[in-house]
Amino acid sequence: MAQDSQNIDFLYDFLYVDKQRVNSWFAQMFNEGVLTSFKSTQNATGSFTSDVSGGVPGVAKGTLRSVDGTQEGYERHYNAEWSLPLTLLDALDEHGFIHRNVANAPVGSLVLLSGHMQFTDVEMLQKIWEPAIKIMMQQVKVTHQNKTQLANQKNMMIAFGDVLRAMPPEPQAHIRGDDGLSFWASMRPDSMTVNSSTLALAHGSSLEGTWHALAVLDAKPSSHGGNGIDRISQSDMGDTMAEVLTLVRTVVGRDEVSYAVTPVLIFRQSHSAVTTT
Repeated sequence: MAQDSQNIDFLYDFLYVDKQRVNSWFAQMFNEGVLTSFKSTQNATGSFTSDVSGGVPGVAKGTLRSVDGTQEGYERHYNAEWSLPLTLLDALDEHGFIHRNVANAPVGSLVLLSGHMQFTDVEMLQKIWEPAIKIMMQQVKVTHQNKTQLANQKNMMIAFGDVLRAMPPEPQAHIRGDDGLSFWASMRPDSMTVNSSTLALAHGSSLEGTWHALAVLDAKPSSHGGNGIDRISQSDMGDTMAEVLTLVRTVVGRDEVSYAVTPVLIFRQSHSAVTTT
């Protein structure tokens, strides 16, 4: 039996869904808790009538009418897993939890971002960095003038590879909004709906199209009030570790001009053929 349908202008194409956070927020927004499935029950009633004529000839004639009824019932069971993100988005927006002006949003709040996305598959880079460097260096013609420069460049790329191997393998994303603001995010592989290596092979580093992200605002750049807090540990070791971690962050993580966010949903709109013609 075909399900009821409605006019739909576009679909949400989810690239990333943090189910743990979605479930946590859903349980806080709705008293009933997290919806896992729902059931639709319908009943249909029908009847039919039959007439039987008879009697005693010359004395009386009559008609006997019989009415029989039937009742049928059926149930539809639905998996509500992919309804949760959309329901949660509507509820958060309705109750004013989503900030669209990121510059004025406090740290820890929910923000909605839109723009172009650059994606980095760290795990793949860790595996292919060394052979990729060899291929790149072999394609460059060495001359007397550039010999020293190429050697320095190779040493720097080898050192960067050492840092890369020590990094967490989680993918990273950079999003630049239409307002020019940039955002950095680390992503959980188990929350992705598409294999990160597939994205890297299909797109390289830049994913085409406009992407939207519901995220938690974690930190602001210094140009927008993100100076952090005063250093807690004042020991020499604490100072050294803080400087190294700051260097690591700027080299292989969030740069100085980007916001830091924790993505919960990343999606794009897939428009119907009717609306795109």
